[in-house]
Amino acid sequence: MTARLFRRLGHAEKTMKKFIKIISLILAISLAAVAFASCGKTDVDEPDGPGTMTGGWSFSDKSVNDITADEKAILEKAMEELTGADYVAKSVIATQVVAGTNYAFLCVTTPVVPNPVPYWTIVTVYKDLGGNAELLGIEQIDGSNVKTVDNISEEMAGGWSVREKDSGLSISKAVDDAIANHVGVSLVPVAVLATQLVAGTNYRILATGTLVTANPISSLYVVDVYAALDGTAQITSVSVFDLASYINTSLTK
Repeated sequence: MTARLFRRLGHAEKTMKKFIKIISLILAISLAAVAFASCGKTDVDEPDGPGTMTGGWSFSDKSVNDITADEKAILEKAMEELTGADYVAKSVIATQVVAGTNYAFLCVTTPVVPNPVPYWTIVTVYKDLGGNAELLGIEQIDGSNVKTVDNISEEMAGGWSVREKDSGLSISKAVDDAIANHVGVSLVPVAVLATQLVAGTNYRILATGTLVTANPISSLYVVDVYAALDGTAQITSVSVFDLASYINTSLTK
């Protein structure tokens, strides 16, 4: 009787072990299926290629190219000993008169690495009265999160003055028309900082702008424009660019 009972208990134990193995196998297959399915999902905030930014914004290098030979020479002299990246100046966006002149250069910066991803920077350079040039600072512009302020003043922080543009960047007829017809501020596009593909395209544009008032004030603006698939475009946001956050004032002469 006792021997028979032990045999039955042994058989029950083997059956239970087989049952546990089957349950474990089912769980493992289920977990693998979930993991495989998740591999096919893409978070919209994750970069999916060179030049991409948070929120699906992508780097764009469209800009006016109104840098003069003299201004280019000033930047090159200041950057002579700098390595690790190439800086291509597109425009001087602001200047400051001191004992000499400070320049805020808008540059496309490309790291010297395999498969480089370019980005926008503002490079601040001081040129003294003797013609010597000194690098003061380099600040990257994150096209997905450009710094702006609520108000403007007749003079920017520390006496910086916006370099007004005779002509601006042409993007497309619809976008150009939307910007030209904007009420309250006369805008001249300088550069497309970033683009975002939606049901159409969002453009984030750096522009010079002048308030249409009796006492016009010039400043830099960040202009968001939505271009729809039907060929129309509209401005969705106009904000004052926070130049003070991107220029180096601590080493001002």
